[in-house]
Amino acid sequence: MSQRYHEVEVVRLSEKRFREFGEIIEPKPDMPVKFEAPGAFKFWDNVVDPKTVNLEFGYLEAYHSPLEFSVLERHVKTAELVIPLTGCSVLPLAPPRDLDKPDAEPSLDEVVAFLLDGTKAVNLYPGTWHYAPMALSDRCTFLIGIRKGTTLDDMNVVDFKKKGIVFKITKLRL
Repeated sequence: MSQRYHEVEVVRLSEKRFREFGEIIEPKPDMPVKFEAPGAFKFWDNVVDPKTVNLEFGYLEAYHSPLEFSVLERHVKTAELVIPLTGCSVLPLAPPRDLDKPDAEPSLDEVVAFLLDGTKAVNLYPGTWHYAPMALSDRCTFLIGIRKGTTLDDMNVVDFKKKGIVFKITKLRL
């Protein structure tokens, strides 16, 4: 089977652009500061509620490699927190659709990659299609928060390579 590339655009993370996929984890302008030591720190509570019981965290390392992928996955029973710890990366996503259909597939034309520069984390809505963050730095690290047991009972995976399609991140519109 011949292989064709499907180009994926990279965009900056913004509230408006990300709204369909999840939430950016940061204090909103109208949120009151809970604790503050002037000049030392500010603390806001309740900046995100993943609405997930039995939340557990995994650790992900990503290494700089060709910006190509063919697999997208989703979890319909849980949100997924992606918390960058080091490095700069892109996070390929497609919006959640047809959560009640286990054989659903994301639309090729809706796949986009968001730049994660390490300054913000994200909370993906249940059903958001995603690939692992792809490193732009030599090495990136992340905490990944999902419902305990997700990798055992809540993985919808589509391998587009079986259909002759590989996604290639080529459009950098930053």
